[in-house]
Amino acid sequence: VHDLALARSGKIAAAVSHSGSAPSEIGSERPFPIMILVGAAESEAALESALAEARQYRLAGHPCDLLVVNGIGHEWAEHRIGQMWQFLDGHRLDHSTDQAR
Repeated sequence: VHDLALARSGKIAAAVSHSGSAPSEIGSERPFPIMILVGAAESEAALESALAEARQYRLAGHPCDLLVVNGIGHEWAEHRIGQMWQFLDGHRLDHSTDQAR
């Protein structure tokens, strides 16, 4: 998710990463909003990694929501799917200045 969103930030309005890890460098055409989810019962290293990723995105100018989900470890937060879609739906690209249109 991270690599795709960074490489295609001009085409992707926002991204959600669930228990993934960010690349070592955050560089993109534009700072896109990102939501990072991690299970509260994940390993301490995974939790620290998620905190570091959120800090890294914020330092690069990306709006970043970090969600530590209670009741799960390294598994899908099925009860948060609606929240993920709401986050994605709340961010749209402005195509009014596109040259191709």
